[in-house]
Amino acid sequence: MGMLLQLGSAVLLLCAAVYALWPLAAPVADVLEQDPTPNPAEEIGREGLTPLPREAFDVVLWTPPPRQQSPAVSEPVAPVTPPRTDLVLVAIQTDGDDRAAVFRDPATGRLVWLRPGESIGDMAVTDIGEYEVVLEIGSRQTSRTLRRSSP
Repeated sequence: MGMLLQLGSAVLLLCAAVYALWPLAAPVADVLEQDPTPNPAEEIGREGLTPLPREAFDVVLWTPPPRQQSPAVSEPVAPVTPPRTDLVLVAIQTDGDDRAAVFRDPATGRLVWLRPGESIGDMAVTDIGEYEVVLEIGSRQTSRTLRRSSP
C-alpha cells in the first residue's frame, strides 16, 4: 500500500511539473495586427472632437509647504493662584447687634474672626446671619452655613 501511494504521488508531481513548464503558444496573427502605439488624437478627431492642448496639463502638481517660523519667545507668565475657599465656618459670635464669624484655617490650624466688611485674602464677609455667613470671593458670592445641633 505504501509503495502504491509513493508511486501515485510521483506521477501527480510529474504531471504538475509538466503542466507548469509547458510553453504557451500565442496566436501570431493577433499580435501582428495590433498597432503598438495608437494615436489618441486621430481617434478623437474621427469622432468630431478637438484634442486638448498639451500646455493645459503642464502644471505644478506639488509645492513644498512653507517653512515654519519659530514662535516668538515670550516671558513666562506667573501662575494664577485660585482664590482661597478652604476656610471652615466654626461659629458665629454674637454680642448684641455686633456679629463675627469664626473660621478655622486648615492650612495653619488657626482660628480667624471676621466681621462684615472684613476680608482674608480674596474672601470678604458681606453678611452674617444667625446660622449663615455670606462671603464674596472675587466677583461671586457663596455662603457657609452652620449645622444646627439637635437637642
